[in-house]
Amino acid sequence: MRVFAIAILATGLLVVPLAGAADFGRPAEIPLAQAPDGVLLGDATQDALDDIVTINASASSISVLPGLGDGGFQRRIDYPAVTGARSAVLGDWDADGADDLAVAAGARITVFSGIDGGFARRASYPAHAPSALAVADIDSDGNLDLVAANSTGASVSVLRGRGNGTFEPAVDYPIGSRASSVLVADLNGDDTPDIAAAGSNLTILLGTGDGALDPFIGYATGVAGRSLAAEDLDQDEDLDLVVAGGQNQIGVLLNAGDGTFPQHVSYRVGGTPVGVAIADLDGDGSFDVVTANRGSNDISILRGVGDGTFEAQSRVTVGRTPTALGADDLDADGTIDLVVANRGSKSVTVLLNGADAPQPTVCLVPRVVRRALAVARGLLTRAHCTLAPVRRKYSNRVKRGRVIAQRQVPGTRMPEESRITLLVSRGPKR
Repeated sequence: MRVFAIAILATGLLVVPLAGAADFGRPAEIPLAQAPDGVLLGDATQDALDDIVTINASASSISVLPGLGDGGFQRRIDYPAVTGARSAVLGDWDADGADDLAVAAGARITVFSGIDGGFARRASYPAHAPSALAVADIDSDGNLDLVAANSTGASVSVLRGRGNGTFEPAVDYPIGSRASSVLVADLNGDDTPDIAAAGSNLTILLGTGDGALDPFIGYATGVAGRSLAAEDLDQDEDLDLVVAGGQNQIGVLLNAGDGTFPQHVSYRVGGTPVGVAIADLDGDGSFDVVTANRGSNDISILRGVGDGTFEAQSRVTVGRTPTALGADDLDADGTIDLVVANRGSKSVTVLLNGADAPQPTVCLVPRVVRRALAVARGLLTRAHCTLAPVRRKYSNRVKRGRVIAQRQVPGTRMPEESRITLLVSRGPKR
C-alpha cells in the first residue's frame, strides 16, 4: 500500500449567468409516482432510443420512461425491484444486445435481465453492503464484470461476468477507507481497466489485465466524495478525475500520465453536491462539469477552459432534493442534454441543450372543494386526472353531493391519470 498526500489549491468562485456555460431551453419536469434515488440513461426498451430509468428505493421499484427520440418521453412503466436500492448500472451481461440492470441494495447485488423491452429479475449475489456500482471488462475476457464499493468496509468487490448473465462470487480488494462512489477506467494508459473509488479519500487500484488489481494507492482530497467521474480535462490523452462532495465543492485531479494524481484544485458548486457528470455541453471541444446539488435544489455547470481549469459556476434550478443526474444526447441533435432525478418532488427534470424540452401530459390537480361531484369529475378529467373511489360523510356545512375535501393539494403535478381522492357530503344526518 502507498498513500500520497495531495497539494490543495483552493479556488473560491462566484455565480455567473447560465449563458456562459450552455444554452438550455425550457426544462420539462416529469412527475413520477415514486421518489427517485438514482437515474440512468440507456436503451431499456430495445428500440435504439435513449430511455430514462429511475431507481426508487422507498417504493422498491424501477421506473422506465421510454424515449421518443426528440427529448420527449412516454408514460412511465414500473417494475418491481428491491427494497432500499442505493445504486444501479446498465450493461449487457448476457451479450444478447439488450441492456440489463444491476441494483445494489442491502447486502446483495440483484441482476435484472432485459427481456422484450422490459426488465425481469434474474439472480442476486452477496456483497458487503454495496453503496455504488460500476461496469467494465476487468479481466479482458470479453464479458462485462461488476465492481461494487462497499459502505460497511474499506473495500471494493469485483464480480466477474460469465457472459451468460450470471456472475462469479465477489472477490474483495482493500482500499483503506469506505467509499460511496466507484468508476472503472484506464487511468495509466496501459489499455487495462483500473478502479477509482471516492469517499473520505480517493483510492486508485491499477489493473493487471487478467482481473487482478495492484495494492491500492490512497490520496487525501480534502473533499468527502459522494460522486466521481473521469475524462481527459486537459487534452493530454490521460484521464483525469472529478470528485463532488463536501458542503459545496468539487475536486479536480489531473493525471500525471501514469495513473497518479499529485494535486487537486477545488471549485465551489451548489449546496451538498451528490452527483457529477462530465460532458462538452457548449461544443467548444473542452469538457465541462455538472453537479446535482441536493442542498440547493439546482445543478451547477462549470465551463472547462481546456487546460484542466474551469470558469465560475452557473446554476440552474431543478426539482426538489435532486439525487442524481445523467448526460446524453436525448434529441439526436449532436449536443449533450441532461436529466436530473428529484427525490423531494418525485420527478425527473429534462434539460435539452439549445431547445425547449417537450412538455409531458400531467395530472395538474384542480381545486374542486365545494364543487358538485359531477362538476368535480369533469374538472379532474380535463386535468388528465382520474377520480378514485369516492368517500362520503355527513356534513351540516356542505350541501349533499358536494366535495368537502380533497386529499391531493390543488396545483400539484402528478403523473397522467393519477387517482384523486375526494370526500363528498351526504348532507345533514337525520
